[in-house]
Amino acid sequence: MGPRTPPAQRSPYPGGKTAAAAPGTPDTVKRTPQQPRAPPGERFLRVADVVGITSLSRSEIYRRVQLGEFPQPVKIGIGQSGRTVWLETEIANWMHERVAEWREQTPV
Repeated sequence: MGPRTPPAQRSPYPGGKTAAAAPGTPDTVKRTPQQPRAPPGERFLRVADVVGITSLSRSEIYRRVQLGEFPQPVKIGIGQSGRTVWLETEIANWMHERVAEWREQTPV
């Protein structure tokens, strides 16, 4: 682990790393540690995110997609370099539907 710096000088970046200024800009220009996040429900989720949110395995997610029991992914990008993502709202809605179905079948 690197040397500790006083709290006022700690980096906002993960791991305490600092961002180098872009070429041609003064070193005094600070970069923000993260890009602004999209409002909840307006984000794309990668398969690893969907696995973490739903607790389903990757293969189970794709199996349910094939059976029409899970939201269809969206392909962004072109060709082989494209990425498969899901809309956060669709995953959230799917989860709420599963909970509602379970509650309807479970006696109180």
